Amino acid sequence: MSSYSDTMPEIETARLLLRPYTPQDLDELAPISSNPAVMRYSPRGAIPKDWVKEVTQEILQFFITHWQQHGFGVWAVMEVRFVD
Repeated sequence: MSSYSDTMPEIETARLLLRPYTPQDLDELAPISSNPAVMRYSPRGAIPKDWVKEVTQEILQFFITHWQQHGFGVWAVMEVRFVD
């Protein structure tokens, strides 16, 4: 049986890499999730500072599970120049 990372697609352009989220994205996504301007239109609304890591981890797990169950979902978008 293939692992999650083996079966999920990635799309790379000259400038961007689009890929499904992974648990390793927690530290980079948490500051975004804690920004009230970013979360303004999210159904969750602003995340209290004391709960950022926990709620962001729940969001990541939702994204990952959705990809596993449906074969599509939310993409992580990264600039290629920052990808190792």
